[in-house]
Amino acid sequence: MDGKSEIDKNGIVLIKTSTFKPYYIASVFAIVSSLSPAIIVWSAIPVAAFQMTLAVIVVILTYNLKLITNTHLAVIIGVISVLLLQQLVRGGSLFSVQLFVFKFVIIPIVLYYSYLLAQYYNVSFLNTFYPYFFLNIIIVYYRAFFDYTFFGVLSFEGMNQFSDAYSVGKILWRPSNLSSAIVFSVELVIFLALQYFSAVNRKKLMFISILSIVPILVMQSRSSWVILSMLIIYSLMKNRKFVLLSFITLLSSYLFYKLKIISKVYDLLTMNEASFSSRFNSVIESVPLFFKNTLNRIVFGNGTGFANYKMPGNDSFGVYVENFHLSVLFDQGIIIFVFWILFNIYCLLIFALNKTNMSSVLFFVLLTNCFSSSLTVFTLQMFYTLIIVAGFNWTKFKTSHASA
Repeated sequence: MDGKSEIDKNGIVLIKTSTFKPYYIASVFAIVSSLSPAIIVWSAIPVAAFQMTLAVIVVILTYNLKLITNTHLAVIIGVISVLLLQQLVRGGSLFSVQLFVFKFVIIPIVLYYSYLLAQYYNVSFLNTFYPYFFLNIIIVYYRAFFDYTFFGVLSFEGMNQFSDAYSVGKILWRPSNLSSAIVFSVELVIFLALQYFSAVNRKKLMFISILSIVPILVMQSRSSWVILSMLIIYSLMKNRKFVLLSFITLLSSYLFYKLKIISKVYDLLTMNEASFSSRFNSVIESVPLFFKNTLNRIVFGNGTGFANYKMPGNDSFGVYVENFHLSVLFDQGIIIFVFWILFNIYCLLIFALNKTNMSSVLFFVLLTNCFSSSLTVFTLQMFYTLIIVAGFNWTKFKTSHASA
């Protein structure tokens, strides 16, 4: 292939994939998002400009291949109409509008249309995300073993100093990619689960699984540990591997005892653990706070980004609640909140009835976000969307494709 375009019998311009692989756009979008701290340093162009450009490219390509249907257009128009209605009723800042468009229009479009392109060119869409994970895993290793302050660390309670060193078990400082330890760890677990359940290249899966052991440990995300543990238990029970499950349970119990994790679990259950207690209290206190809003904000929300995002200009939160579902309630109002809950229940039921494993992956991600707001991050929203797409296209995801 010489990399030039050609025209098929229907008059559609096909882009030869030897030089340009359009189905990688979602992976590139995720890379740009995760590397945003570095891009801000290296480039005068805003990160959002790169993201918007990728979104425009994927729309043009899918439109050119006639992959955009009238249903897609109707959904997009419907979402934008909801945005305009909310803005008209409750008002809102430009930041809120931009965030709404990114979360509910751009991210789903980039992810889903990249999937359609992968399906069109008959390649494995999951494989297109290997560059994203390999790059970020390398960064985690570098920050863990060579230079923890690589492109800085997140501040905590006003402390902006770098950590001089990292030791396993430290709470405030932990290696991660350039975005977030918690979020990337959850993404990594989701990706491994999707690869495992989709029966893709087992050698690649084994390789990245081994590479992921240290990052999952050092990033210290309890959400990812819970998801991973539950998925392992689910998989072993589904495959009736009760002997292996018993062995893992006994070994884990011994390690929990030696590492004094049992006492930490006890602290969680008795709410003596500070982090859990503060998260639980944020959830309990936020519900009555929401209903103190005016009626129009109860119905239509306070605007995207009001919950759990630092507002531009004043570096403060509208409200901070360690529960992604409640952040939807504060941001979008009770109507969209009910739709969000019903939509996920519908997905769980459909995936379960179709006997896909996506119901378990989705359930555990939603469960951990009852005491976490990790789904507010763009890249994790992409992988949530990927779970939904995989669930509704299960047989296509399990089909062997050419290597991406």
